[in-house]
Amino acid sequence: MQPYSLKRGFYFYFMQFLFRTNPSRNLRKTFFYWSYLGSFKRLWEIYSIKRNYRRLVSDYRQQQKKRKAKLVVYSCITSNYDPPMQLKFINPDFDYVFFVENPEAYAPEDYPWDFRPLAFAELDKVRNARWHKIMGQQLFPEYEETLWIDSNIDILSPLLYSDLQKIRASGAPMAVAMHTRKCSYLEAQECMKRRKDDPALIQKEYDLMKSEGFPENYGMYETHILYRRNNNPEIKTAMQTWWQMVKDFSRRDQVSFVYSLWKNGLPLPPELNPLRYRYLYGDILTTRHTQKKKFLFFFEPREKN
Repeated sequence: MQPYSLKRGFYFYFMQFLFRTNPSRNLRKTFFYWSYLGSFKRLWEIYSIKRNYRRLVSDYRQQQKKRKAKLVVYSCITSNYDPPMQLKFINPDFDYVFFVENPEAYAPEDYPWDFRPLAFAELDKVRNARWHKIMGQQLFPEYEETLWIDSNIDILSPLLYSDLQKIRASGAPMAVAMHTRKCSYLEAQECMKRRKDDPALIQKEYDLMKSEGFPENYGMYETHILYRRNNNPEIKTAMQTWWQMVKDFSRRDQVSFVYSLWKNGLPLPPELNPLRYRYLYGDILTTRHTQKKKFLFFFEPREKN
């Protein structure tokens, strides 16, 4: 009989943990612990940022006054769906704008965001947020480029900006985060199965895409991170089509995103990163909506003086 080995014991219990109940979920948890909580360097960096966050924001504000940004990073929440993220990594070359219902509630020294009131609030809260996401070129005519990030995303490292720099250097007019699923029809079926929206609306959208000849396995993206150039008229037209689909059919915008590009004759955009950002926990932290952990925030939202 072989003597007990800590290494063999750890391997045995790890494999039990991984495959006992939900392999996919446990694998994601394991990646999280190894790449985020397991990284003492990352934890120390986050702790150091926490201690000096207001000074970090103040330094960013000072640099902001000395230059004119070409790109704006923006996001939106409606009906207090999520509290705004206090981004751990701030790029001094970009502006940050956040659309909320109550911009006066957030002190500027606590966030890098420029809080603005909602520019569109005519429909339900989800579609109101989708409008801001889709119509970035209309919201920011003074900028050359826009980068949308969902309100539940925290940027922990320069990785996203490094990926973005490669896309900008290539001249691509648009880039999106990758998705493991590669078919809009499969996305629609999954949304109906999990009741992410009214199944009847999704089915109508599904039937419309089929009737117009939109091919299966054409491509798929995760639109929680979306880069666009503002001066491209073809993209503006495609975004109008995309918004019309979200307005008239399912609010699950990923179902109709690639269809909208195809309908307007646009090629598929490049992926910002060949890996899915959702799994790069040490660089991009994507939390569940309305379930953010307290350690992600340094200061509670408070009234301005």
